[in-house]
Amino acid sequence: EYLKRHETGHFWDSRNIRAMLKELRKFHPGELYFEQVNHRFLRSFEAWCKKKLGNAQSTIGKNLQVMGRIFKLAVIDDVIPPAMDPFRYFKISIEGKSGNDRLSPEEMRKLHELDLSGMGSFARTRDAFLFSFLVGGIRFGDLCMLRVRDVQRGRLKYEMMKTGKEMDILITEPAQKIADLYR
Repeated sequence: EYLKRHETGHFWDSRNIRAMLKELRKFHPGELYFEQVNHRFLRSFEAWCKKKLGNAQSTIGKNLQVMGRIFKLAVIDDVIPPAMDPFRYFKISIEGKSGNDRLSPEEMRKLHELDLSGMGSFARTRDAFLFSFLVGGIRFGDLCMLRVRDVQRGRLKYEMMKTGKEMDILITEPAQKIADLYR
């Protein structure tokens, strides 16, 4: 119930909260109150996610970060006193290799030149990845929200969903060609 009052309307926030709650409900079915969540609870949840769900440490860390944000909001809203926030002394570990290896310039060239005509979604996926790369690494969520009006006179202008920051990026010729394909 408390979470519903803090819905931001941002797709990624809602998705992250739903993902965390789904795993939390499996771990602790039924009602869960702020008072029940302490350091031992968090460590048990962390171990359970790793052992029972097979989650990577990055996934577990992300879920704990979402939970930590909820506790911080509860403190700010005077729902709980600061002393009840179990994240005050709880270290969230997101260590480990994420698997997000970089492509070499040669691999990027090969990807760009790869003939995917007639392959529908494969071509769109490749083009979205290349466009993101060519405009400096726009986040996937922001990429999905782009509209034709965001590309004007050789520039990409949009507001980042995560930070609200206004972006104004020069579009290179290869990126413009991709943008033109999807007008």
